[in-house]
Order: sequence, then C-alpha cells, then structure tokens
Amino acid sequence: MALANCAWILASRGHRVLCVDFDTESPGLLHYFEPFLGQWSASASGVIELFTGYEHAAKDGRDLDALIARHADAASLVLPVSWGHFPEGGSLGLIPAGRQRREYSAQLSGFGWDKFFDGLKGTQFIKALRANFKRDYDYVLIDSKTGRGEISDVCAVDFPDTLVVCFTLNDQSIDGASELAREISDRYRHIEILPVPMRIEEGEKEKADNGRTYARNRFSRFPVGLPAEQTRRYWGSVEIPHRSFYAFEEILATFGDGPDVHSSLLAAYERLTGAITGGAVTALGVPWIAGRPMTAEEAEALRIRHRWVFNRKRINPGTTVYLSHVPEDRAWAEWIQFLLSRFGLYVIPRCSGVENDEEIERAVKDADHIVEVVSRSYLDAQGSRRVRGTAAAEDPVGAGRLLKRVLVGEIGQVAPMVAEDLVDLTGLTPEEAVHTLLGVFGRSATSTQIEEALRSGPRFPVPGPLS
Repeated sequence: MALANCAWILASRGHRVLCVDFDTESPGLLHYFEPFLGQWSASASGVIELFTGYEHAAKDGRDLDALIARHADAASLVLPVSWGHFPEGGSLGLIPAGRQRREYSAQLSGFGWDKFFDGLKGTQFIKALRANFKRDYDYVLIDSKTGRGEISDVCAVDFPDTLVVCFTLNDQSIDGASELAREISDRYRHIEILPVPMRIEEGEKEKADNGRTYARNRFSRFPVGLPAEQTRRYWGSVEIPHRSFYAFEEILATFGDGPDVHSSLLAAYERLTGAITGGAVTALGVPWIAGRPMTAEEAEALRIRHRWVFNRKRINPGTTVYLSHVPEDRAWAEWIQFLLSRFGLYVIPRCSGVENDEEIERAVKDADHIVEVVSRSYLDAQGSRRVRGTAAAEDPVGAGRLLKRVLVGEIGQVAPMVAEDLVDLTGLTPEEAVHTLLGVFGRSATSTQIEEALRSGPRFPVPGPLS
C-alpha cells in the first residue's frame, strides 16, 4: 500500500513513474490501481512472463546478447493507469506479478533461477532491464517481500539506488529487517537504505514506544551519513500508522484521505515520499483539468467522486453477473459494468475470444446472470457462441432467465431465436438506458441516483446505427 500511494504522489507532481510487483508469491499491488486499469488487468502478463519468456527464447542457445536486448525491454508489459488529471509529464504504469491463472504457481516454482544466472547471463539481463527502467522513467518503485531468496535478492541488491526496508514493531520483524539492512550496507555501500516502521498502533503507547526504541537501536547506522538531529527527525517523520479504515479494501490514501490532515495516512505517505526523494517531492500534487490545476473545491469534489470506486460492494445471492463482449464494444461493456456495479451487482467482465472453453464454462456456471453485449461483431465472434452454448446447457428452457442480451449496435438480419428477448439500448437517452438496464434485474433508482451515476462514471457510448 505504501508503494502504491508514493507512486501516485510522485506522478501527481509530473514524474514518470513505474510500479513493478516482484512480490510474486503474494501479489497484490494491482488491486490498488484496478479501478484505473481497465477490465483486462487480471489477465495481464507481468514479471513471471518477463523471465519465462526470456528463458524459453534462450533454450536453443541462440545469441544471448541479442535475446537480452529484446526481452529486457518490458515496455509491452506495462499497464497504464488511466487517470486524466496528472499534470503534464506525469504518468503512472504498472507491471503486475503475472497472469493469475491455474498455471501461475507452476510457472513460479518451476523457474530455474540457478540456470538463469549461471547459464543464461541472468546478471546481464537484470542490468539491461534496470537500464531500460532508468531510461524510461523518473522513478521505478519495486514491491518485494522482505527476506532472502532469489527474487528478494534481485530486488534488494541488483535493482535499487534506494532500498526502503519496511518492518513492524515486533522483535522478529525488527531483527530480520535490521540484519538484512546491515548485510546489504556492508556489501553494497552505494545503496541508500531507509528503514520504515509500518502499521504503528497508537493505542498501545507504551508498547509502541518500547518498539521504537528497540528499532532505532537495531538500525542505529541508518540512514547513513545523517547528523544526530536529522536522524531524530527522520525517525519521527517516516512512521506509517495503522488506520482501520484501510484494513478491509485496497483503497489509495490519495483518495481515502483529504489534504492537510497531519495525522492522516496520506500525510504519512507524503512524508515517506519526501524521504525517498531527498525532499524533492513532499506532498500530493493538485489534479489538473483542461491544462490548468484544479481549484481546491474542484479537487475535493473529484476525490469524493472517485473514492467510492474502491469500496467493496455488498454481495447478495443472485447478483453475480458474467459480462460477455468483444473488443469493438469495450466502451459499452465498461459503461454497463460501471452501472451494474454502482447499483449493487458483482460484475465479471470478459472479452469474447480471450478465454478458452474451460474458462468460459467455469465462469458461466459460477454466475447468476450472463449479460451479452450484442452487436454484429459479437454475434460473429466464436467466443460468443461458446458463451451461448454453455448458458443453454445450464438453463436449457430459460426458466432461470440466466442469459440476458443487451443490444448496443447493428446486427442486421439474424435468426428469430437470436433476436428474441433483446434488451435494446440503441436510441435511448442515457437516463432511459439506465432505467432499462436496471429493470432487467428487477432494480430501480431515483433520478438523483441516476444523475450522479452518469456524472461520475464512463461516458455514455453513442449507439451504432440499426438496419
């Protein structure tokens, strides 16, 4: 969470920022940016595919130098964070841990790190990857678990200019983190090491004070080179407090907290960002719109409007929706997903043609409703036929009303069985479309609720022409 917030703060100040999730055993960085990544983020390739792709290409013993030059460029794996309010030059991207599927664990455990370093010029590959990162970004923030291991060593030794060592105020965490910091400092003196206490419970003052004293003693050498007074100020500024509000969902403090509250989690991340950047960036930047910074009132309205997208919706029986569409209708799919999610349904968006038969069958069986975003392109897609076939097998006579077809564009002349029961959104106003869509699920909303949803969500797509 700290990494995601620091990254957002840096981008808000006009920097090019990349986040990389090297915590491959317990990936989670993606969830903090998920509202801004689009619907394909969960199936995106990442760190695992970066290394296994190079390993596979190098099996035949071809020119490793040429392969490194090609495969150490990870630009194609970067998921852009779609936020239109960073200032000029500001951007944020993410390389996730890897595609989360059944083969993920096997890929992770089966990768041969010894062979990678000893036989495939792994050190040269890492150096090339690092050089490309530094070429393309102002700041690259890498998430990795604290400890020892092949991946942890790469992240702690081979990549960083600055290593942020996070720990909690229990003896085991302090001892392990401080030992790692001293070992790296002794062997790699060029790496700046910043110890950061995390999840500080302010309700247990005596225990917290004892933990602080023990931690500062164990990390007495760090940060290296600071005078005593600056060291005291450092330790007093970088603590990250525990806030129960953030314990249940992956919500960015840049949206969860308002500005200028010294005790907030956002303020703590701003101070941490200041320590990481040597004071170059010390506060979240103002959002921009139409080439100008927003006013304080505009910025606060924007924060409040987007804060809800991180909230986990209460899931009731019968509200899981499998949303099937083709790439050509992505705008419609995102609009439908937003509206259904906004009004309490759990939506699983899937692009027809991306998943195999087994994945489609499993998803359809787990869903309470299937919504097809119907257009000519969708009807022509092979994947859409698999969806309909699986739905028919699950609900052969339509008694459960499992399958719902939402018409969003031209389909021409089709068989009567395809045309029947189409929910036609073409030609409707946005307000009418919302009423119609919610009515499919027996739901309704007030005019005020609909107006707010339309104002805060994706733009209503322009329907395609009908024949």
